[in-house]
Amino acid sequence: MYADEVDAAQATFRLVLHRPHSFSLLEDCGKAVARSCSPQLYKLVHSLFFRALLLRPAEKVMCPMVTVSQLIRQYNIMEVGLLKINVERAEWDVLAGIQEQDWPKVRQVRQVSAQVHDIRGRVGHLAALLRRRGFQVTVCQEPRFASCNLHMVYGCRP
Repeated sequence: MYADEVDAAQATFRLVLHRPHSFSLLEDCGKAVARSCSPQLYKLVHSLFFRALLLRPAEKVMCPMVTVSQLIRQYNIMEVGLLKINVERAEWDVLAGIQEQDWPKVRQVRQVSAQVHDIRGRVGHLAALLRRRGFQVTVCQEPRFASCNLHMVYGCRP
């Protein structure tokens, strides 16, 4: 929905660079390249070599999308136990897809866990929305994602 190859390459760069253990000799080589170059150069290397060796080229896939409220109605959900969000730059869309009449069902949630790409202040907006809905919010960024826009937002009921 919100593909961003530069952002994905930067996150991959940080993840590979800071992961303590390698899974293969190829990854060791990749780490050596990553440690010796800028994210822009790494993106080029990633695009030219690693994707060709390890991954299929990205392809667009059309798939049906539903909102949380549509799922609540479709499956007659009376309460939500955990709301875990990891949707690659569409975090706000997930919460915006909860209609006002469905928030009381979400009120039963003890915790929300969301991986958020901080684009145009999304982390702050998402945290503020959860606070307005009665959650105590913690925002953190793992050290391996230092210098990139990936954050975790946790909301817990008091």
